[in-house]
Amino acid sequence: MDFNCRDGKAVITKDGKRLGTIVGVSVDTAGWSVTKIKVSLGKEVGETLGIKKPFMKPRTLALRKEAVAAVGDMITLSVDLKSLRDYMA
Repeated sequence: MDFNCRDGKAVITKDGKRLGTIVGVSVDTAGWSVTKIKVSLGKEVGETLGIKKPFMKPRTLALRKEAVAAVGDMITLSVDLKSLRDYMA
């Protein structure tokens, strides 16, 4: 089950790069746990990762929960930008 997020917390990689903002999460309803986070990417990061911008929509990326290290005022990932592809859902 997918949920949209409106607070737009910043998502930061392990190496300190701002990936974008969180726009949603996927939840496993059997255990009510988050399985993926959905991130709206900044232009530069999207181009670096080779993710094309859809027509009239922002670039987005789904990451498995294993990529998340901490959640607070921002979401900190446990991986750097170069290793991010291994955690894309």
